[in-house]
Amino acid sequence: MTAASAEALGVELRAAGISDVTVDDADRAAYSSDASLFRLVPQAVVLPRGEEDVARTLSVARRLGVPVVSRGAGTSIAGNAIGTGILLSAGEDDGLRDESEQRGSEEYAARSASSTVHR
Repeated sequence: MTAASAEALGVELRAAGISDVTVDDADRAAYSSDASLFRLVPQAVVLPRGEEDVARTLSVARRLGVPVVSRGAGTSIAGNAIGTGILLSAGEDDGLRDESEQRGSEEYAARSASSTVHR
């Protein structure tokens, strides 16, 4: 994977209307590992702000033939939270949570703490 191909992918994702995309080497390296022993550097990291960003990302990936990995807290011990294509990182501000989820719940607190650590 070259820096040029990562940059080109970033251009394609931004052109599709996705604003929170990074192809910076340091950012990509930060998302290259999870709780497993594996290390795979993604071409691009997308921090979706809602379902529309996810749909747009999948559309670009499908058109270009780029694999997509969805990442929650990055705690997979089997390497399931990393990949060499587009990494979709779902975090606390992604707009993807169920509206019924209460901000004071233990589940929300645990998810928020996990996503903050892995940003």
